[in-house]
Amino acid sequence: MTDISPLTSTAEVQSKAQDARANLIDPEDAEASSGFDEFLTLLTVQLRNQDPLNPMDSTQFVEQLATFTSVEQQIGTNTRLDQLIETEASVQLAELASWIGRDVQAFGVGFNFDGDELKIDMPGDEVATRASVVIRDQDNREVATLTANPLGGEVVWDGKTNSGAAAGSGVYNVEFVYGYGAVGDPLAPEARTVPAEAFGRVREARLDEDGGVLILESGQELSPSAITAVKTPDPASAT
Repeated sequence: MTDISPLTSTAEVQSKAQDARANLIDPEDAEASSGFDEFLTLLTVQLRNQDPLNPMDSTQFVEQLATFTSVEQQIGTNTRLDQLIETEASVQLAELASWIGRDVQAFGVGFNFDGDELKIDMPGDEVATRASVVIRDQDNREVATLTANPLGGEVVWDGKTNSGAAAGSGVYNVEFVYGYGAVGDPLAPEARTVPAEAFGRVREARLDEDGGVLILESGQELSPSAITAVKTPDPASAT
């Protein structure tokens, strides 16, 4: 057992209180509680053993009591804060879990290609003079480029690559490229590239440091804030 001198000084008590308060920076640090307990022990010994002919200065004693109250309140606040954080995380995770099995739409989500053909709804751009649809694989390599109407509409990819070979089944990313002005005109605005919107099914949800994350069957990760539409899966497509 550690011996505590009856001549414990005011400076030593205040130092222990400051140490306890400093450790509160990390609410999970056990040193906060131990430092706080040691501070109380030193304060008690100081009161019990003070010199009757030279008692503790009342101002210093009030300062120590104020420090005691402050540290005690901070420990309680940190404990309640930890509980609130845990509760909030549980609520968020429960909300994220409700997305699992749903089909969600977002920009940049890959299209599932079954080897037959792929139909893509392209938004129009009334200012553009030309447009194309670029199909890319999961490694971001260009697979096919289709000429399209800049006013938009349905675009059908027959599954042929730029070389004329048949593309394999899988997930492909689609982007729309809009051109302006005459081809080769140095004064024409730069082309605009827009990722296509597609639906993907959520298979997993988790909480990261930056918030909630939804993982699609394709492996792509989405923030819930990026989702633009949600629908109930077609029973015929359920696996």
